[in-house]
Parts: sequence; structure tokens; C-alpha cells
Amino acid sequence: MSEPADNNDFGIALTYSARAPLTWNATELPVTAAIDSKNEQSLRTILNLSEHHNNDVGEEFAALERKVDITLEMVASLLRASIDMPSEKEFQLGAHEIRWQQTSALPSPGEKLNVIIYLHELYPMPLTLAGQVRAVTQQECVVQLATQTPDVQQLLEKFIFLHHRRSIAHAKQL
Repeated sequence: MSEPADNNDFGIALTYSARAPLTWNATELPVTAAIDSKNEQSLRTILNLSEHHNNDVGEEFAALERKVDITLEMVASLLRASIDMPSEKEFQLGAHEIRWQQTSALPSPGEKLNVIIYLHELYPMPLTLAGQVRAVTQQECVVQLATQTPDVQQLLEKFIFLHHRRSIAHAKQL
């Protein structure tokens, strides 16, 4: 799937680029089993929500699926309104690194962080990624992600790969 970004060249590894609610906080605490469990659940749900629908299903099933989609959108909208969401930021997420841009204060190089990101508009539950700041410029921060559990790492790589593949397919259609 994605290759590790050990060589400090973020451009070589597969990445997911988007704009989404993202925030960070400094921490010295290690990732807990509870955070890993929530990350695994979030990634599984996001991957399920991101699946493309099969066009070969029956007309009745397709109509039911559209109704469920509308209901999900409405519930997600209500949940988002009740959550104090962080501001949206442009970011690139790789299997072992995340970088984002912001105009306000950034963390310091070497600082340990939790990066909290909401990856799907219909699922207002965050993914919490622990890591250490590798580089900071005037408006960009690069964080080397801490080791994830194998299940979380596999799901993260699958998420990045699927979005990368879809962006290529979309570019070919244009």
C-alpha cells in the first residue's frame, strides 16, 4: 500500500489531500488502547461510508439506500452543529506523516502532539493521531506519526490508498 516516508520526501509516499476540521494539542502521554480502539472504529466507519454504491442493485433497494443516505446527512448535520468543531485546514495525510497549513501559531519542532482530524463529513467523530513535529515553516507543520497498532495502520493505509485511487480515476475522467 503506502510506502514509509523515512527519506523525508513526503512527495514519494501516497497521500490523501483535503480540507477538513483539524486541530492539535501538545501531549506527553502515549497513545492509549482507548484511542487506538476509537481510531479503528472511526476508520472502519469512514471506509464503509466511503464505499461506492453498486449500480446493479434493484430499483427498490436503490431508493431505500438514497433515503438512508439522506437520513445520515441530516443526522450528521445535527451532530456537527452540536459539536465545537475545529476550523478547517488544508492537509496532506500519509501513512506515516501528516502536514497541514495554518496562519495561527504552530507547535515547535520536536514537540509531541495529538492531531485531531475529522475525515468524513457524515461521520463527525475524529481520528486522533499521535506524533512528533518534524518540521515547521511559517505556515506549515509536518508531524511524523507515532507507530499505530497493526489494525489501525492497515485501515489508515487503505483509506489513503482508496482516496488516491479515486483521485486518479477522477482525473482520468476529466
